[in-house]
Amino acid sequence: MTAHRFGGNHTKIKLEVVRLYIDFYTRVLKKQPFKLIYVDPFAGSGDCEIKISAKRKDINTIDAFENTEHEPSLTNTTTIDGSAKIALNIDRLFDEYHFVEENVKRYEQLESLKAKHSDKVIHLYKGDANQKLLKILQQVNWKNTRAIIFIDPYGMETEWETLVAIANTKAVDLWYLFPLSGVYRQAANNYDSMDKGKIEAINRMLGTDEWQTTFYESKQGDMFGSEPLLQRTADIDDIVRFTQERLSSIFAKVPEPKLLPDTGPVMFALFFAVANPRAASISLRGANHIIKHMKLR
Repeated sequence: MTAHRFGGNHTKIKLEVVRLYIDFYTRVLKKQPFKLIYVDPFAGSGDCEIKISAKRKDINTIDAFENTEHEPSLTNTTTIDGSAKIALNIDRLFDEYHFVEENVKRYEQLESLKAKHSDKVIHLYKGDANQKLLKILQQVNWKNTRAIIFIDPYGMETEWETLVAIANTKAVDLWYLFPLSGVYRQAANNYDSMDKGKIEAINRMLGTDEWQTTFYESKQGDMFGSEPLLQRTADIDDIVRFTQERLSSIFAKVPEPKLLPDTGPVMFALFFAVANPRAASISLRGANHIIKHMKLR
């Protein structure tokens, strides 16, 4: 089996966070009268081959992506369990597992993984993550079901419509790896240089065009009378804050995210969002304990 080549140092952290939360979640709910399911719309192959940096510069701004001088030195490769395999190997079982993968080869590897866990109820879906996840959400009876959903996209594929559907279940705990670096790259320094496709991509992911007035400010033209320019003034904190506010508008609770990786340019924000207001307190307690008190490096 060929491992899925994807990620780096941050990958180990996000997967450990999810593993610890699954363990916490299944332990807390094991005596509750709910059907428990795990949903992974970007499931990969089950294995993850990542590159580990032995030496990284301590840069805390995403501007480092525009300067190749700051690229980390990658020294070795290792294979670790991916999210699908982690969920399947937790001692306390979910009643069902739902894995989505669009790539044909990785989907075939998921089929092999399913065969090795014939004692578990595993549903596989081949196709677009947003479309398949919406279908899964529609099929579940959320009155007697609780779920963890882990959204770990390869880029900016996750659509706001999908997040709204998750929030509307009132029954899901969501971990969402938000691609900060992708948004920053798409949102050019000069707004006028952005093409329609890039603007629409950010609109689909954030569910609004209000980011434009948050991320950009009008700057005075030059001494020759040129028109004022819309220039990006948003930094990482601004993008994170805007995204947290957007998620908080549809979910019951959304705490501050874990920024990844721990060192070097910030590339991602690992958000935790609770859809069920009645369970928000205990869910947040578990997630915050994992983020703040566990050694995740």
